[in-house]
Amino acid sequence: MQLPGYLQFAILEAAAVAIVVTDAEGCIVWVNRAFTQLTGHSYDDAIGQGMNMLKSDEHDPDFYQQMWETIQSGQVWRGEIVNRRKDGSRYVEDQTITPVRDENGAVAFFIVIKQEITRRKENEERLRRQMDELTVLHTIARAGTEAETIEVMLEKAMRAVNERLYPGIDFGVGLVDKNTHSFQAYVNLLGKVQKLMIPLDQGVPAQVLSTGQPIRLKDVSNYPSYVAVNQAVRSEICIPLKAGDHIIGVLNAESPQVDAFDDKDEQLLVTLAGQLAVAIERMQLYQNAVRTAEQRAVMYRVAQEISASLELEQVYQAIHRAVKELMPCEDFLIALLDEERQEIHGVYMIEWDERLPSASFPATQGLSGNVIATGHSIKYDDFFVDHPELHSIQFGKDRTRSGIFVPLKFKGKAVGVLSAQSYQTYTYTDEDEHILDLLASQAVIAIENARLFAELQELATHDSLTGVFNRRHFFKLASNEIERANRYHQNLSVILFDIDHFKSVNDTYGHPKGDSVLQSIAQRCRTNLRDVDIIGRYGGEEFIILMPSTDMTNAAIAAERLRWGVLQENIDTGNGPLTISLGVAAYDENCKDIDDLLARADKALYSAKNSGRNRVKQFDE
Repeated sequence: MQLPGYLQFAILEAAAVAIVVTDAEGCIVWVNRAFTQLTGHSYDDAIGQGMNMLKSDEHDPDFYQQMWETIQSGQVWRGEIVNRRKDGSRYVEDQTITPVRDENGAVAFFIVIKQEITRRKENEERLRRQMDELTVLHTIARAGTEAETIEVMLEKAMRAVNERLYPGIDFGVGLVDKNTHSFQAYVNLLGKVQKLMIPLDQGVPAQVLSTGQPIRLKDVSNYPSYVAVNQAVRSEICIPLKAGDHIIGVLNAESPQVDAFDDKDEQLLVTLAGQLAVAIERMQLYQNAVRTAEQRAVMYRVAQEISASLELEQVYQAIHRAVKELMPCEDFLIALLDEERQEIHGVYMIEWDERLPSASFPATQGLSGNVIATGHSIKYDDFFVDHPELHSIQFGKDRTRSGIFVPLKFKGKAVGVLSAQSYQTYTYTDEDEHILDLLASQAVIAIENARLFAELQELATHDSLTGVFNRRHFFKLASNEIERANRYHQNLSVILFDIDHFKSVNDTYGHPKGDSVLQSIAQRCRTNLRDVDIIGRYGGEEFIILMPSTDMTNAAIAAERLRWGVLQENIDTGNGPLTISLGVAAYDENCKDIDDLLARADKALYSAKNSGRNRVKQFDE
């Protein structure tokens, strides 16, 4: 059926994406309402203007020349482009330009589809930055275990920081040398690490050493105490390198720009400084032969093992093995603080080499609670004699008599506890306490890296609001399932659904309620479906479910069960109870790929909508 012209116009005008029509010369002849909302230009502003009215200075002339040559040749151009609104603000859009030919075959018009993706690009950039930060932390940890000298380790670390996070910034690390009363400074100048000696009582590093606090200089010319190594420097930030309670040196960064460092930079560099301090102290201890040969070997190996893994369970196991090699350890505990619930969660607990179930207890109780609250370690020779005032939480069958509890400190704050315990009294020495504390400083970084990696993995593959797979990852999984269905001749079905009258929920109750509804729908999907079913957020209020080893009939039954479950939630929309409409399609030999399968499901969904909503429709060719 051919839609009337007025209806086609209404559809284009109501479209959520911006649509522009230009003549063959690129002169705008029509725009829809979404265009004016996106750009700030009214309809009258746009008509008769060229598309360069939106042009920003983010792209070079070759970019626009290539675009123009492509569409003039009759080909479709697709890509991302940075444009400028009427108010001068910039935004990123996903743009498609399609040439339209006249009856003689000549290009007469261009249809431009524009969708803003600024927020998505910002999120991608934030994720990339987080991954770069994690990579640098991981690189520093590995450099600290693989390098044979401090110079080599610092060179690797500073190169990683320069390449990944701060190109064009001069970095230096100054280590306190009490014998010469100076900083042994390793400075990265022009991409090469140079070694210098700087007196402990001169310059900004001296102030940091004295106060133990970071210092930022917005403009070094305003600070007489600044000691210039590079005359081009205009701003500086200096961070203490802390190993336990004492300062072993400073991390220094300098920029040729005024006020180049902000609070986020300071927070990141404090984290890097903590990582460096651990690596440096470990290497100093190794080089100075403070440990015995066996202890050095164990610490070196475990540092490699825990820093090389980003899986929490593997990190826990590596820490446990290391502690057992370094000291008596009949019982073992790794506990982490849940600040929101004010609970301490025993994530890894061992009694007589047997793993105990995880357990939680109030953050104010026990030796663990005391260590986290004070930030100081506890060593006791006989629990009943040394700490009768402290309530001890007992998880296993037997009570330990002696032990060490050390804090897991991240960014200067106790976030957990590492403990080795024995059923004998007077088991541990002060040296054991020092070793366990050093191991904890390594372990907490590995634990936090693994936790951050898990969070980033979640962000990369899941929708942040609903917790189901995001569109990109869903398509990746769906492609794998298509291949599996083809290879083993298995059934495969898909359910595509959206929430009926969802706009009325936002209009009546606001977007927080709308978000809550989307979360509730996602949870209903997880409850009603199998573990093997793949649930994704298709976009907006649309969800998609891929059901392996399922034919159309059984997929329709699952869809009906889901529809009924949502209806029973009795969520008020301001226009009656919340309902969903669902389209079901099955994969067969006529489907080339996942796009064909989704097209079928979309047609079925369209049929469900047109049939009155709140129903399931199967695709019928």
